[in-house]
Amino acid sequence: MKCKLCDNYYIVDLKLYNLFNPPELCETCSLEYIPHVYQEIIPVSGGLVTYYYLYDDVKLNMKQEEYLEKNFKILFKKMEKLTRNITLFIDSKSIKNFSEYFPLIINFKNINFYSLKRHNLIKYIDYF
Repeated sequence: MKCKLCDNYYIVDLKLYNLFNPPELCETCSLEYIPHVYQEIIPVSGGLVTYYYLYDDVKLNMKQEEYLEKNFKILFKKMEKLTRNITLFIDSKSIKNFSEYFPLIINFKNINFYSLKRHNLIKYIDYF
């Protein structure tokens, strides 16, 4: 089979239980891309910025990001438990124009950011 992330071929031992649902990732990728909820809290004037992401220190191309986005359901469950704050999702495209969001969100006290992989939000602290 061909791995959905690294495009390498790997051998799958098909049994009755996985015959119709074989693994989509090779063993290396399935160990390397285990989602984990990371949290960063950044105090700002008058409130908090809380940043949640699933993968730390990984370089992902667009194809890999699209495949791993199915793991956002972990963050959606986290989001349901939180109080009603403003919520923004960040991806590799939107981070390029990230500073343009701040005039729209500056008046909110608590802001939650979510992303698939970690982006350095500390460099935007001056906007708050």
